[in-house]
Amino acid sequence: MKQIDAIDFSSWLARLVKSNQTKIYIKMSMPGAEVPVLEKMILDNTLELVDKYEVEWSDRGNPDISALRIYVQLMFDNRGFDCLYYTRLEDARNIFKTNGKFSNVDKYYDWKVINESDTYAHYSQRPDVIEPLYKSKQENN
Repeated sequence: MKQIDAIDFSSWLARLVKSNQTKIYIKMSMPGAEVPVLEKMILDNTLELVDKYEVEWSDRGNPDISALRIYVQLMFDNRGFDCLYYTRLEDARNIFKTNGKFSNVDKYYDWKVINESDTYAHYSQRPDVIEPLYKSKQENN
């Protein structure tokens, strides 16, 4: 195993977000690392500090991490997020090449119909989760 210098994203995010006035949108494209980073955010209770996620699930075919990825995906729902739709990187590239808009990218609502690994899941936090989260955070400070 090779060590690299890195930041603790979860801790950094916790220091960044101070109130419910802060709106955070994260596009996560970290082939092979998205699952461990998101798992740590779940364990640290920082997943909910973000309003919207666009997560590239690059490891869908990896049996070694499949169970953990499914756990992380289920935790998005458990922590107050809805998966609005999925998009494919290739579809977005094709629209970009023609100077099209993102709204023209094909959206998929069934994970099973997309066979490739370059799939983005678009998550949005449910409104009923945001206010109680910040009230709880302020009471603990």
